[in-house]
Amino acid sequence: MIFKRNILFITEAKLAEYIGIAPDHLQKYESGEIRVSAKHLQKIAIILKASPAFFFDDLVMAQFNLDIDNGRGEPPIPVHPAPNAPRSVS
Repeated sequence: MIFKRNILFITEAKLAEYIGIAPDHLQKYESGEIRVSAKHLQKIAIILKASPAFFFDDLVMAQFNLDIDNGRGEPPIPVHPAPNAPRSVS
């Protein structure tokens, strides 16, 4: 979220104002100290011109990067496609 916010030159204080929360509350969202509510995630996504899924991609990549570091090349937790995701046909 910080990366996307900085690209768009939106300050922490301004984003907090746009979504209707205190700047320290947004800071806790950005640090991962507290979870972002669905309502606020939707507002943040609109303001930052991103899909809500954009904010979850880092979690999936982090799983892979952790295992690449230890040489196994597999995610530590199995990553399964979303239930409605198209499946590849063999």
